[in-house]
Parts: sequence; structure tokens; C-alpha cells
Amino acid sequence: MQSPDAPRYTVAPGKSPAKIGSKDVCLRKQLMTSEIILVPIKGTPYDHKAITIACDMVKPNSGRVVLLYVLEIAREHPLDIEDRRATSLGEDILTVAEDIVKKRKCDVDAQLIQAREVGPAIIQEAIECDATTILVSLPYKEKYGSYTMGTTVPYVLKNAPCQVMLHREPIIQRHNE
Repeated sequence: MQSPDAPRYTVAPGKSPAKIGSKDVCLRKQLMTSEIILVPIKGTPYDHKAITIACDMVKPNSGRVVLLYVLEIAREHPLDIEDRRATSLGEDILTVAEDIVKKRKCDVDAQLIQAREVGPAIIQEAIECDATTILVSLPYKEKYGSYTMGTTVPYVLKNAPCQVMLHREPIIQRHNE
């Protein structure tokens, strides 16, 4: 058992306490805290795999999975518009996702938010929930014959305040090739 006077942070391998920089201390602190994994979901079959991966990541440290469903509101509508059908669909998707997390015996929070764009909404939620990781599931999409990630994933990769993990759906083989 560690004494109450013992330092809270361990020394990085190969470093003496005098040579530890703030970067090393931050890394050790991050490794000792509980994981908070933010998982943006869309209601696709591949959400299940991303949620399962997040649960596997948080379970050893008694962390938490934060599920996020973003209702994208077109610019011609006010941001606080009430679209009952879209809200109901988002709530249903979150309910199914929450059940997956609860069956795996992990802590879960679910958020449904309205935003103009999905990328900035993900970043804002990551900041608010103090996420340690954002786990994004993305489809295999082609545009003009080349693979594309769309606009949300590059935005998240560029602006995330924490680490980002990607889970890309498999390439679906076409029968006519």
C-alpha cells in the first residue's frame, strides 16, 4: 500500500525524477485517470462495434462512455427549432446504444444536441465532458472513384483536445468487379 506522502505520479522509464518534464508528468497523470471515451453515433450498424471498442477501453479503469448524437440543423432554420421526428429518432438511437453499454456493465452518459455542423459539436462535447479519447466510426465512402473521409473526421482530427481513434467500416466488395 502506498503511503499518503508518496508522490502521486510515477517516474517514466529511463528518467530520473530530476529530468521529468511537464510532458512526462501529464502523460503519467493521463494514464492514472479514468478514461472518458466520447463516441459520436449516427444510427448505423457500425455504431455497435465502436461502442463495444469504447466499453473494452473504459472497463479496466472504471471509466465512462459518452454517447453523442448530433442533430444537424440547416442554416435556413433557427438552431433551436423543434423537429419532433428527428429528435425522436435520435433518442431511439441513443436508447439502443445505451442498452449496449449497460449490457457490458459500463458507465454511460448520452447526449443529443442540435448543431449547424457535426465536427464542431463533437469537439465542444469533448471539451465539456473532459474526454480522454474520441472514438469515431466512419464508413468506407468513395467520391469520384477515390476514398474520402468527408468533412467531419478531418475537422475532429485537426481540432480535438484529446486523442482520436478511428474505426473505419470494411470495404464492401462489389460483385461486378
